[in-house]
Order: sequence, then C-alpha cells, then structure tokens
Amino acid sequence: MKGLVYILFFLVLSSFTAVSQTFSKEQAKLEKLLVKSPDRCIRKSNRLIEKGKGMALPYYYLTRANYQKYTELGKTSYLTNSLRSYGRYQKYNKNSNVVVDQKIINDLSTAYEVRITEILEKKKYSKARKEADKFSKLFGSDVNNYDQIVATYNASKQKPTPKKSSSTPKKNVSNTISVSESKLITDAQSVLGTRYKYGGETSSGLDCSGFTKYVYKKSGVNIPHSAKSQSKLGTLVSKEDCKTGDLIFFGSKSNNGYHFQHVGMIYANDNGKIKIIHCPNSGVCIEGEGEPSYDMYWNKRFLFIKRLNNNNLLTTKTK
Repeated sequence: MKGLVYILFFLVLSSFTAVSQTFSKEQAKLEKLLVKSPDRCIRKSNRLIEKGKGMALPYYYLTRANYQKYTELGKTSYLTNSLRSYGRYQKYNKNSNVVVDQKIINDLSTAYEVRITEILEKKKYSKARKEADKFSKLFGSDVNNYDQIVATYNASKQKPTPKKSSSTPKKNVSNTISVSESKLITDAQSVLGTRYKYGGETSSGLDCSGFTKYVYKKSGVNIPHSAKSQSKLGTLVSKEDCKTGDLIFFGSKSNNGYHFQHVGMIYANDNGKIKIIHCPNSGVCIEGEGEPSYDMYWNKRFLFIKRLNNNNLLTTKTK
C-alpha cells in the first residue's frame, strides 16, 4: 500500500512539473499570434501593456516580434525597439512564469554586437561606448571588444580635432596589380602573435582589416582599412576554389544586406578545407576548419571570399 502511495505521489509531482514548464494560456495566445503575424503580436502586446496586464509577458513578446521584423527588414529601428523591450521585460520579470526562448535572446545579443561594431567603423566612439555599456547591463556580460571600445573612446577624448587629410588623395588599388602568394604569406607570418589594437595597421598593433591592409601594403597594394570597404574589392570565389591570399569575410546577413564583423586571409586550402590567418581580439593567429575555436565561432559567421590579386580589383561590388 505504501508503495502505491509513493507511486501516486510521484505521478502527481511529475504532472505538476510538466505543467509548470508549458506556456500559460496568455503566452500560448501570443506565441501563436507571433507565428502568424509579428505586427499583430506587437499591437496585442501594446494593448496588454496599456491595460497593465502581466507586464513581463507583453514586453517579452515585443522583444521577439520586433527582433523578427529586424531580421526580415534589416531596419535598425526594429532592433532598437527589441532591445528597449527586452530591458523593460527584465525590469518586470521578477516573479513571472514567462517561458523564454534563450536562443532568440542569444541571437539578439549577437545582432547588438554587430550594430556596435558598425558604429565603431563609422568612428562614432562616444556612441559606441554608450551602446557597449548598455549591452553589459542588458545581457550581463561585456561586448567582445569592450576594452578596445573604452581605449578608443578615451583616446578620442584626448584628440578632439581630427587629423587633416592630405590634399593629394592616395592612389587606390591598381587594376593591373599582380601579387605573389608566397610573399603575402611570408609577410603575414612575420606578424604572428602581434597584439590586437583597434585601428592598428602596423606591426606594433593590428585589428582585422588593419592586418589585411598591412600584408597587402607590403606587396605594394593599398587597400582601405575597413572590412566593409575591403569586401567591395575583387571578385567572389568559392571555398573550393579559394587560394592563399584571398580575403575571407565574416558577419551576418539580413534582407538589408551584409553586416560585416571581421575579415581574414586564406592561409591554405586543402580540397575545400581551409585555414585562415587573421587578427581577432587575441592577436594574429592561424585557425582552420576542424578546430573547435574556428568551427564553434567563425564557421557560423562565414559570409564569402574575395580574390584581390587579379585584373579587376575594383570592378565587382558586393550586393
């Protein structure tokens, strides 16, 4: 008899646990509405907020619906609304029973990091610093290159007046250039271990696009110091056909186009299995497919590969 009582108690407890992990009635409605129409989900969530009903739940769905609109349309206003809603969700999420999709939150934080990187590339250092601080408060951790953002911001405060550009514009890449692959690799290997320095393009400190610029400059080729700008040069090649010296780009893609996070250089290609040499936050290093550090991060963010050492360096634009 005791055994039967224990079994019944266990079944009741299991049933209670299962129910506690499912959506509430109101969340199930919003989840269904989100799948049908993010716009309707936004309107419904706003109505719930106006009525003061279960504030954490509607703010959570405003977060998700706005992020979904951002991935579809690429408009930063939707990303801003999603982040603002997530902050308010956290404020009200004290004793709520909202079931959260952590993958969506991780994707949102990645999109925010990409946005901060774009702000940095535009040299809006004060705004980048503010956004990096907001990121830390929202997600409980620092953005990947937080130290560089702070250092660059502090340096910009010490130099309020920008350097005057030369009256004679620099010549860009020649359309008839020919580059030695072996020289590119030799010059790239010469700075292995060089520390990461945001904006750096010398052997004393490099960032990702500063590294590729440095290597090509050693061969007499002047390319711009920006992953986005470098992506507009040359012609697209496949992973199978890429070779030493080709530039490889990483980031994310939306309906609004590419969002560039990083650029490196092809080090070797073994029947489609590539190795790259690049300058991430840890400094100049060699990584490749099949290695955990590459497969778990860079492979997921791969965009495309461009070849610069041909006769049409400036003719092909990335769409």
